[in-house]
Amino acid sequence: MTEIRKDRHLQLRLRAPLACAEEVCERLLGVGASGVEWVDETCLDRPADLLSGEVELRFSFGPGAGGQADLQDCERLVALDERVRLVRQVELDPADWATAWRAHHRAVRAGRFFVHPEWVSAAGEACPVLIDPGMAFGTGLHPTTRMCLLGLDRALPARRVLDLGCGSGVLALAAARAGVPEVWAVDNDPEACRVTAENAERNGLERVLTIRQGDIETAEGTFDLVLANILSGPLVAMAPGVARRIVPDGRVLLSGLLQEEAPEVTSAYRAVGFQLEHEQHEDEWVALAMLRGKT
Repeated sequence: MTEIRKDRHLQLRLRAPLACAEEVCERLLGVGASGVEWVDETCLDRPADLLSGEVELRFSFGPGAGGQADLQDCERLVALDERVRLVRQVELDPADWATAWRAHHRAVRAGRFFVHPEWVSAAGEACPVLIDPGMAFGTGLHPTTRMCLLGLDRALPARRVLDLGCGSGVLALAAARAGVPEVWAVDNDPEACRVTAENAERNGLERVLTIRQGDIETAEGTFDLVLANILSGPLVAMAPGVARRIVPDGRVLLSGLLQEEAPEVTSAYRAVGFQLEHEQHEDEWVALAMLRGKT
């Protein structure tokens, strides 16, 4: 593959039978793709095994060498699957990459929250959250985000909330919209922090949110509730740090993990003083609500 500009995002376009399209999406997203677009929207709301023919899948990757390496890993995986055809690779300017997703974001309801893009009206909604994901994802469409929103709905009220790995800021903004007086949003990606700040302004919540680039150690003080919708490895690694940031009887909501990863994550948090309060499943994904005991 030729050298690409560092600011260019990458897109891998494939053709796959509708019957196996969801499987292909899961596999490539697990390897390193950051998102996927189904070009044939007519099939999105119908079971794939009832349809014939193919669908075009467009997988996106971040800019620079990291995105290029992830794309090449996915290419190797595709080459081993005779059901899938590689159409082509595309380089996208950042602006083109961001706007390419607009047509595929829709409103999502989860508990009291109504997460919507600007082109969907939220008239009459009690807790609307306006999200323009830009180049950081988290719109409520993914099962883990929906489960976190439902967990947040159950865990409120709270005085201080921390959203770790904030992405687009959807969870932090939902907490602020629900009346939490102080919300921190932390992400190690500067682009995610920028998009979160823009989304906070769109919602008129910029005075409630404190946005920082960093990790669990970046957050200041203690919190009633910590939200972390990331990956199982980082969730396990940051368990001691999370324990230091949560008040006694405080909660942590953990997601971004698969069913087979839940026991390891649960054990890591039990080891630092948490107990499992609630476990939610959607498809192969899991969200854990864990309560910190009194010291």
